[in-house]
Order: sequence, then C-alpha cells, then structure tokens
Amino acid sequence: MSRIRFIENACYTNDDLDYNKWPDVHIDQRNQIFESRKKAVQLYMDGNLSLENITTITGITRKQLYKLARKCLERDEHGHLWGFRALLPYRRTGEKYIRLAQTNGFKKDTRLTGAFKQLLERYPELRELIHDYILNRKRRSIVDRIIRIKDLRTKFLKLARSLEIELNEYPFNTNDKGLRSLYRYVENLITNNAAESSFRFGEEGDRRLNRFDGKESTKDYNVVPYHSVQIDGHKIDVVLTVKFTNAYGDEVSEVMSRIWLLLIIDEATRAVLGYHLCLNREYSSYDVLHTIKNAVVPWKPMDFTIPGLCYPDMPCYPSALLPETEWAVWNELKCDNAMANISNVVEDRLTKIIKCSVNPGQAQYPEGRAIIERFFGLLESNYIHRIGMTTGSHPKDPRRNSPEKIAKKYVFRAEELEQLIEIAIATYNTSLHSSLGISPLEAMEQRMKYQDMIPRQLSEQERVEANFFSLQTTRVVQGNKKTGKRPHINYEGVPYSSTLLARNFSLIGEKLIVEVNIDDISILKVYLPDGQELDYLKAKGPWGRRPHTLRTRKTINKLVREDKLKFDDVTSPIDALESWLEENSTSYKKPRNELATLQRYKQKSLPPVETVDELTTVLDDEITIDTTSNDKAIELEELRKRFKTNC
Repeated sequence: MSRIRFIENACYTNDDLDYNKWPDVHIDQRNQIFESRKKAVQLYMDGNLSLENITTITGITRKQLYKLARKCLERDEHGHLWGFRALLPYRRTGEKYIRLAQTNGFKKDTRLTGAFKQLLERYPELRELIHDYILNRKRRSIVDRIIRIKDLRTKFLKLARSLEIELNEYPFNTNDKGLRSLYRYVENLITNNAAESSFRFGEEGDRRLNRFDGKESTKDYNVVPYHSVQIDGHKIDVVLTVKFTNAYGDEVSEVMSRIWLLLIIDEATRAVLGYHLCLNREYSSYDVLHTIKNAVVPWKPMDFTIPGLCYPDMPCYPSALLPETEWAVWNELKCDNAMANISNVVEDRLTKIIKCSVNPGQAQYPEGRAIIERFFGLLESNYIHRIGMTTGSHPKDPRRNSPEKIAKKYVFRAEELEQLIEIAIATYNTSLHSSLGISPLEAMEQRMKYQDMIPRQLSEQERVEANFFSLQTTRVVQGNKKTGKRPHINYEGVPYSSTLLARNFSLIGEKLIVEVNIDDISILKVYLPDGQELDYLKAKGPWGRRPHTLRTRKTINKLVREDKLKFDDVTSPIDALESWLEENSTSYKKPRNELATLQRYKQKSLPPVETVDELTTVLDDEITIDTTSNDKAIELEELRKRFKTNC
C-alpha cells in the first residue's frame, strides 16, 4: 500500500503525520530492533523511497511496515499519539488480552488468563458492584465506606449466585474464589481513578487529590507590599496555666485548654504586620478584629518580664522602620472559610475602615495561604516545640513529655507565651528569608524606597474616627410618661439611657440607630433616625460600672438563664462571673480559658467612669449640647474615649 493510499484510508491530520512531533523514546543501550523500526517508519512517512528500498535498508518487510505505522498513529488511554513509543519490542498498543475460552469444567492445570475480565464483560452487574463500593458511588458513610476486599468478595459471590452462575463455573471452581483477581482489579481501579477513590487514603490524601489537578498555577507573583495579606488562626502546641483563688481562699494554678494565635502576614515581603493571642478554646470575630487592629495601628514595644529577653538591635516591625507603614492598609485579605473570618461585623469593618476585598479561598485548602502556614510551622519548630510544656505536633511526638505537669510546676502563663511570640516575630521579621535572600523588613524597605511601592494609609480624620470594634444596629425607644417610666433603649437584656434621652418623651417609639463598641458595651452611641448624633447612653445599674465585652455580656446572660449565676444591684455582674469561673475552674478546663480571658481584659481595660452628670439641655423639643461647662465637656470626652478604646 502506498503512503498516499495509507493516508486516504484513515482520518489523520498533518500534525499526526509529522513524526517530528511524535513522542520519542530514550534508550541508554543500543537497541537494533527499535532503531530499524524507527528508521523504516521515518523513511515511509517521508515518502521519498519505495517500499522495496526501505526493506533493503532496514530489513523491515512491507507487511511489518504497515503494521508499525498504524501502531505509531494509534492513541493511548490519555488521547495522545503513541508515536515512536509503539516501536519498542513487545509493546502492546491495542486492546489488552481478551479471553475466548470457556471457564467451566476446566482442568487444574488450565491457565485462567483473562477469566476475571471475561466474567465482568459477561455480567456487568458484577462490575457495577465493585465500582459502587470502591469508588463510593452510593456515598456510604456508616457501613462499609472503606470496605475490605475480603468483604467485597463475599458480596461479589452472593451477587454471582443470584445471577445463576453455576458452581462449576468461574469463580466458584477456583481455590480462592477469584480473590487474587479481585485484588488486582481493585488495585488497578483505584490507580486509574485516584480522585474518585481518594477517600480511601484518609482525609489529607482525599483533600489534596481532589484539590490539585497536576496543572501549574499561572497566577502572577505579587511583589507589591500591602497589596495582599493573609490571615489565619493557629492552635499553639503548648500547655498554659491560669492563676485563681479556689473555694478555700488559696491561690492555685491549673492548666488551660490550648489557645490560638491569630496573625496577619504580607504576601509580597513575608513580613508579619500584627498578631493577637486568643485565650479562648475557639477564636471569634472579636479576636479577628483585634488582629486587624494590631496590624494597622502603629506598633508599640512590649515590656518584658522574662529575664534576658530583649528585642533585636534594629526596628523589628514595619511601622517601627518605615513611616509609610504607620496606619497602612491593604487591598486584599486572604483567609479561610471559618465563620469568624467571614462574619458580618468583620466584613463591615474591612469594608468601611480598611476598604479592601475579602478572598475566603477554597474550603479545606491551606495551600492557598501557604506563606502564613509556613510561618506557623517555623514558629512551632524553632520556639514552641523546644520548651518543656509543648504538646508536640501529634500525640506520639517524643517531645511531648507530661506537658501539663511541667506547666503547673513552672506556672507557665499566657503573659510569658505572648512575650516569647513577640520575640519570635521580631526575630523573623529581621532575619534572612530563604525565598527573598534578605529579611522581610529589608525587602519592604527596598521596594518602598527604591521602587516607589507605597501602600495606602488612613488619613488623620480616618484614624480618629476608626473604631475596629464597632457594630451598628437599631433599637426602639421604650418608656411611658403616664407611668413615669423614662425613655430608654434595651440592648442584650440591659436598659440604656442618658440625661438627654430620659427627658425627651417625644422620642418614645422612635427607632434609633445604635453604634456598639463590642470591646466595651457599657456605653452605646445613638443617632436619630435621620442620622443626627443624639448622645452616649450608659447601661443602667451594675452593668454600667465596669467595662465589659459583648461576649462577656452574652456569657453572663446565658448563665443567668440556666440559673447558674445570680447577682443583685449591688454586686457587679462581672465580679459575679469571675467568682463563678474561679469556683468551676477547680474541676473543669473550659472555665479556665474564660477566666484567663476575663483577667486579661481587666488588666487592659480603661478605669470605669462612675458618674455622668447632665451634659445637655432641652429647649422647645430641640436637642442642644451645653458646652459652657468645662467639667461637662471633659466628662463627655471621657465617655467618648471609653466608647472608642482602639487607639
């Protein structure tokens, strides 16, 4: 057959016939058979010599040449041309062996090659059974989700009998009833369908196999500082203690549940911008807002209590090195799909203060935030795993050596851990980074000074008005002038009022706009329905005496509903909560974390404002603020500062 007739009798493109584009073969040692075949096919595809001349030169006959050329133009299971790969000796390119001989009543020395495949071809129901269990097509989650092959063989034989396969037929007439053939078939099925059967490899293997398709990402590498940052939370591998007074009046130390470190890191320069240590068992949107605030507000040095602990002899945070990074904000925030990261209050603050986009990323895909995950790994290996209170990276880690006992012995508290983390981040920001060739802060400095990559900064006015813990809602003014009940609003089960609001009975029934600082809800700021600022309202009774967070209020209300906590108008609910936590911390871990969080807040909160005198006067239903008294203006400023505790 001539080359022209060979081409006309099949559907081949010009690219298919160009052997320069065929997959080639690398052979270390000289293979005369392959080289002769390759040369013969090349000469034939060129079409310059006759078949007789090709046979004379290569020794390949006309019949062999036609067969070899067709094999080269066949396609493999991936849809690619076989090319010169098909010319390797003993290489099969077509369908695999198909058995034709029957398998019933055979002798013991009869070979059973292809018998299992023949059985599945004859009875497709058996193949479907295997695929259903191995590929989990019926989504079994309780029974036989990852079935053993021996158990699958039992179901296989039961179905075979229901299909009226006789006992003298395959697989019943073999010693192992087809078990080894089933093993081989299942192994090949898993290999060829790795993504569908990935649940058999565990959670991590399942996640990675279904996330990566083998293609390299084409996304451009980000080099602009503050263009994109990553935020994530990491449960620290260490055991901490909390000090409290037990029911007998003794000061004791007990271990807490593991706590969280939340951190924001710049993608372009790998510099850590800010962090927050959450002492609760799980972090919330409140902790995420603290992390965002710490990354934007200029850094302040920490006072160390651990002897010998000190900062490096250079600026170790961006805002300490570059004025351009003071109050700098980013354009994109990458995070995971934790509810705390994508809550409404976090999204509201990011939109109104940072003015950035939020990229939650794909669920269960930490590789999308590989930079921050790598930092957490370095923090654990270089610092946390080296101290005696570490839990190690897993329960069988040899570094785990009675961490709770050691933590109680040395009274290792959150204050010491925070100092260690502060030094770890300072050292990281000023040390050589392998992917940069310089330190993260040096990379940021070079790109800002020499490449003019200056980030956005909050203006002076925006810095004054910025409240990272603000939450907006609406409340209807309650009251009744006939019964003498003065106007007020209710928020989280507590009435709020002020001298100005209490005198304006005309506001009863109006829906006021309420601005809440979730870091201290003892004071609220309210606006009229048209947007005019009205006043600062103080919580009535014992709730207004001490600053407390929204989370603390909800915790107290829950305990009161469950009849676990009681207090009166004299006792502060915050003190009552602290006493209840100390009482229960003797036996349980969970209250210890709550107690440590409350103690930490008490140390950092502003001193309470006991009284608020009259700040406004009311004339002809018009609301005016009396600014003639310096004392009143000072008290109003104190309320304003107490409402905004972020700066």
